[in-house]
This record gives sequence, structure tokens and C-alpha cells, in this order.
Amino acid sequence: MRGRGWRGSTFKAEIRAWTLQHTKWEAMQILGEAGVPCSATHSTYDLFHNPHFDEREFIQDIDHPEWGPIRLLGWAPKMSKSNVPMTAAPLLAEHTREVLCDDLGIEGEEFAKLEAEGIVSSR
Repeated sequence: MRGRGWRGSTFKAEIRAWTLQHTKWEAMQILGEAGVPCSATHSTYDLFHNPHFDEREFIQDIDHPEWGPIRLLGWAPKMSKSNVPMTAAPLLAEHTREVLCDDLGIEGEEFAKLEAEGIVSSR
């Protein structure tokens, strides 16, 4: 008795031959018009060079403290009442002092000792 996928390699070869004849955008349109739920996969290049994503403000210009201005992919979901601003990620050890002293209650002298011993570092 044969399983469901016994002709899978044949189908894969036929699908591959068909898809090689079309761009991903053409394949998406042809399949969509035939009622097949589908979407093209966006490469990073596609995301950064598609005017739709610029219009939706998906591409964000961020000022990084060490690298200067950089372009990043923003938040895909847009909600009318929650505008979340994009910021650069924290630098390594940027918030060590705040977390250990302010949040965890480590005193200044103890923090200085940890830093002097190379256990923690801060900026």
C-alpha cells in the first residue's frame, strides 16, 4: 500500500519546472487568480526597496550612537492608538548600573567593587 506522498518527488519536479518560468510576483498573481491562497516571500532587499513599505513607514531611520544613521525594519502591525517609536538597541553594558543599583538595590560601593573585579562593566 502506498502512502500519500509516494509521488511527491514527481510533483516537486513539476512544480519546480513551472516556478522557474516565472518571477515570484508572477507566480503569486497566477496562483491567486486561480484561487490558490499564496504570497511571495519577501527578501530583505524586497522589504527595503518596496515603495509600499516606505508609505506604511515600515522602514525606519534610526540614529545609532556608535554607527550613526541606519535604516531598520519597523513594526509590521500598525495600530491607530499605539504608535510605538523605534529606537536603537541599547549598547552592551549601557544599563548595567541602572539595573543593578536602581532595580536590584546594589549599593554604589558594592557596584564599584564588582566593576573593579571585572564581574560587571558599565558605560
